[in-house]
Amino acid sequence: MSYQFRLQKILDMKGKEKEKAQWDLAGSSQQLFRDVQSLKSMLEEKEKMENMMLQLQQASVEIRKIKEIQAYLERLKLRVVNQKEEVKKTEMLVIKHQGVLADKNKEEKILKIMKEKDFLQYMEEEKRKEEKELGEIAIHQYIKHTGEGEL
Repeated sequence: MSYQFRLQKILDMKGKEKEKAQWDLAGSSQQLFRDVQSLKSMLEEKEKMENMMLQLQQASVEIRKIKEIQAYLERLKLRVVNQKEEVKKTEMLVIKHQGVLADKNKEEKILKIMKEKDFLQYMEEEKRKEEKELGEIAIHQYIKHTGEGEL
């Protein structure tokens, strides 16, 4: 008789849930990386435009040109604010996925420990059965051997 863990289907399901949680975490981590890179790029562009504004204000440049750059700079500042919010949302999503993965790891570990204990009990029971059978065989052989000697 082979060993069969009674909760194997649940253990398999928890393994699949854990794998999905790992994929979700990887996806949100990649999205966070992209969001942060985008924010860095925007901040660099903003700094570049602010420096350009300072140079243009010191030079004698048309007011129209300065106003165009100021308008672009204001739009860029708004995009930076929005991107910072997006980064925060993605960070929260990563934290959520980390928590889900931690829970799935715990659930799977509990079931694996249960499986190990169940297997040990199974092995002990099999050993007891084997010892009982060997004992019965030994008794039958003894009886057979002593029975032949009396005749």
